[in-house]
Amino acid sequence: EGKVTSLREQVAAAESKQETLAAQVAKISAELVAARDAERVLTDQTAAAKKSFAELEGQKAATDAALSSSESQCSELQTSIGTSESARLELDLRANTLAVENASLEGKVAEMEKQVQSMSSDHEARLAQLEVDRKGLHDA
Repeated sequence: EGKVTSLREQVAAAESKQETLAAQVAKISAELVAARDAERVLTDQTAAAKKSFAELEGQKAATDAALSSSESQCSELQTSIGTSESARLELDLRANTLAVENASLEGKVAEMEKQVQSMSSDHEARLAQLEVDRKGLHDA
């Protein structure tokens, strides 16, 4: 009868451990669902960031074209006017303003790329850890 009692205690302990493990699996499964939801949100945010990035690229291209046009106009005016220093200075100022705008857009593009990469890396690391936790509990 002592063996039966000991076996019953072992069964009860095993059932308790199984319940604990089942609760942990359920918790990790819920976290995995939440992580997948977060991944969908991140995917949407990434798409929005890519759209913004494309818009910034378009603005940069327009700024580059405007800068190129301004530089060309500056050269033509210098040739045709020759001694008109004020006209040249005005065009130089415009070219410098466009260069500053261009540099600002390039900075924004670089920052967006860093943010998208950081969000993607953080999310991938979290998903990988959750998957490892889930497999560890499942194997236990």
